[in-house]
Amino acid sequence: MNVHRAKSFGSESPDMTAGADLLLAAGGDERIRLDPVTRRNRYGTTVTPCPGEIFLSSSTASTITPQAHRAVELAWAALSADSSAGYQGIDAWFESLRARLLALFGIAGGNVVLTGSGTEAELTALAIARSVAGGPLTNIVLAPAETGSGVLRAAAGAYFLDSTPFGEARRAGHRLNGWEGADIATVKIEIRDSQGDLRAAAGVDAEARLYAAAALQAGRSVLLHLLQTSKTGQSGLTAATASEILAMAPDRVVIIADCCQLRCSRERVQQLLQRGFMVAITGSKFFAGPPFSGALFLPPQILRRIGQLALPAGLAEYSSRLDWPDDLQAQTPLRWANEANLGLGLRWVAALSEMERFFAAPCALRARVLAHFEQAVRRRAEGMRSLCEISDEPHSFREEPSSILSFVMAHRDGAAFSAAETALVHARLRLPCAPSMAGSPALLRTFHLGQSVAIGPRTVLRACASAPMISEMVERVEQGESLEAAFASLEGNLDALFEKWRWLMGQISVQRDAALSASGDLERAI
Repeated sequence: MNVHRAKSFGSESPDMTAGADLLLAAGGDERIRLDPVTRRNRYGTTVTPCPGEIFLSSSTASTITPQAHRAVELAWAALSADSSAGYQGIDAWFESLRARLLALFGIAGGNVVLTGSGTEAELTALAIARSVAGGPLTNIVLAPAETGSGVLRAAAGAYFLDSTPFGEARRAGHRLNGWEGADIATVKIEIRDSQGDLRAAAGVDAEARLYAAAALQAGRSVLLHLLQTSKTGQSGLTAATASEILAMAPDRVVIIADCCQLRCSRERVQQLLQRGFMVAITGSKFFAGPPFSGALFLPPQILRRIGQLALPAGLAEYSSRLDWPDDLQAQTPLRWANEANLGLGLRWVAALSEMERFFAAPCALRARVLAHFEQAVRRRAEGMRSLCEISDEPHSFREEPSSILSFVMAHRDGAAFSAAETALVHARLRLPCAPSMAGSPALLRTFHLGQSVAIGPRTVLRACASAPMISEMVERVEQGESLEAAFASLEGNLDALFEKWRWLMGQISVQRDAALSASGDLERAI
């Protein structure tokens, strides 16, 4: 459910009859709609906590934590109790959410726009870039395969799915209403070569300079992406080079830093904003809020450049009025189709509760816990000859131990699991095995890993730490437990995960060998 109202202040009241759990799955596109039978979205997550399931999937999505769910219930109860205030009360509530985000990540003079997802933040950033830079625009995107499947479409100003958050049916790949004739070109820069190996950072920087200079020389404006953390924990384009490109033509270049995984420090986000870059984040990756909680931070340098916000009509199919700060609302003639996206607000309540919990813990202790997680996962992976970690050297200085570990699976003959086989393992880890097949309790359990990702010719699965996991361990240590004792239950969960993982790989390898043998490829089957 969403609030579907035209602009009206005070005289009308929003429909507050939906419950908080229903709203957590509302105000988003087909990716978060719940299956009527399983009550799960396409990521396999639910709108209520699942304490019996193990979530190491924060690079993709996680189910809401008990603490975050309590925060949502309290927020909704308070908002519903004050429903007589109508949209003015909801307006104040959304302002409070933005204030909390700015207190965590913002800088003086900046502001923030709420967005459904990181891909929707791309549409918002494109609209702002076209407003402040003007003219035909070249959008230079970093490693779209390691950010989001719809990013390139959004970067071109197009619908990236066949549905929008407010229920409109659209054609993916078609331009947003209002941008049909816009001169928007896209260029992509990969951070890996065809074999999936990381390119040298200097080469990525040089390519960005080349594309930006060519666009500027042709009389075009530039929206340039800096990738802080990809799906596999990597970066692309240094901040120094992005600043250098911005200096080429300060009135015609806009930089956006993709921090959607949010696996960097608050200080890093603030440094990027201080350079004059827009910064996109989500609360639904590392911080494990429900899927579809995004935000775009705007530095004062960008805000000063905004005269009139020329937002396309199609953006109102993704964004509601109260997603935007009051001063930016006043700078656009866009006719909003929806006053507020209550589901988005509640998802941010959940994410913010975990963010504030995480940042309240000592930084050094958080790093110790994360290092312990990284070592615990690696120890178990190293004990499986058929599992190989993709351990790239990071392009940029890593502030903390790795919170995303990527693994390629191999058959007995050394051949890597195909994309389909990898996706099958991912799906079956989320399903309890039939009791008749399960020789161990581990096979009856449910495990969530990050979705499979292609790295060159290989396909990986990802085991990921999340902020709630780290916060729980930190709190237990602060209450007097040793780090080893605090980790005892997680260590047991990891043992069970790798036991089931090994068993599933064995089952798929046996099926593959039988198929190869039947086809006559006996040498490969052995």
